[in-house]
Amino acid sequence: MYLNNVFVADTPRTVATGLTAPYISIGGKVNGVTGGIATVANPGSFLGQTFIAWNTNVKPNISNISTLVINSHNEQMGWVTKTIVTPDASGGALGKGFTITGLTFDEYATAARNDGKVVMWVGNHGRPIDTVASNNQASLVKLLIDLNATDYSTAEKLDEIMLYQNPNVISPTTASIQGVSEDQYNTLWIATNNGYIYNFSKDGTYLSKFYRASANALAYDKKRNRIMIKPSNQDSIVIYDRSGNYITRFSTSAAPSFDQMYFDESTDYIYVSRGTNGSSGTTNIFDVNGNTITKPYNVGLSRVTAAEGLFIRNGLLFFGSDGFYHKYISYPSLTPSINPPNDINAIHIYRIR
Repeated sequence: MYLNNVFVADTPRTVATGLTAPYISIGGKVNGVTGGIATVANPGSFLGQTFIAWNTNVKPNISNISTLVINSHNEQMGWVTKTIVTPDASGGALGKGFTITGLTFDEYATAARNDGKVVMWVGNHGRPIDTVASNNQASLVKLLIDLNATDYSTAEKLDEIMLYQNPNVISPTTASIQGVSEDQYNTLWIATNNGYIYNFSKDGTYLSKFYRASANALAYDKKRNRIMIKPSNQDSIVIYDRSGNYITRFSTSAAPSFDQMYFDESTDYIYVSRGTNGSSGTTNIFDVNGNTITKPYNVGLSRVTAAEGLFIRNGLLFFGSDGFYHKYISYPSLTPSINPPNDINAIHIYRIR
């Protein structure tokens, strides 16, 4: 069962006994039972076991709940969490990987491969660290992720679209990518901090743009052919058609100041991510009408020290983090060569079952 059906209870009560930390606690509505939750503890000792808990006063009918397993250890794959560091790209600190500002799964390029590797497009802020005042060199980077690579290996860069060099990008050296999403026509949509939403082909050809407001996040609804945008400094999602015509909006006050989002066409759920730099990432879920699917929860993504976008595919959660870029804010006394191991620019991958 995938993450789009799960959430964490406020005060889990476990069916099983003898569980000790560390816990990986993700749960959800299971077969319509509100508040179903699974907790897996000590993955090495409890491998393959599933524990059900709940956040209601009434014990749910366990016989009617589908088995829910969140794999925190997998003998075949050999990893719990895998971190793939970003390669160098425009404007980044040399040898530290580029600064992630959003990511999207490339459905078409991945399907064309037969090696099981994952292709994604990732927004590059184009600046090395948060305290450096310099021109942005924003770009879109096409990455190839090898799921069998060793932990903390570096992703392969397949291509890079230099937005800061494109004459159709308004104020290109101050523009910052704040969201990336693929549409059903195999093109990319990009939200920027300067108020423009851009559409580019994957070979870097400019297609169109419209102006609405500075955005912090963008997701494309392939089923309804429309764009979802989170305006900066607003707790809301605004929906437009491809031409930028307003359709509707709804409040996201249950997830204040979220930074990125992902739309899951299989469930019609909108995942929004946020987090304080230096702390584990969190996410909330809404449906397409703005109804809250879960309460805010911390999904235990301890390596995501600066949440910057996510998507889910085939039981894997991909979560971007620009920890190196932000470490000068979270840990101002540190030098580039002395930083906590997870303050890096990377894609973090979690296996979910």
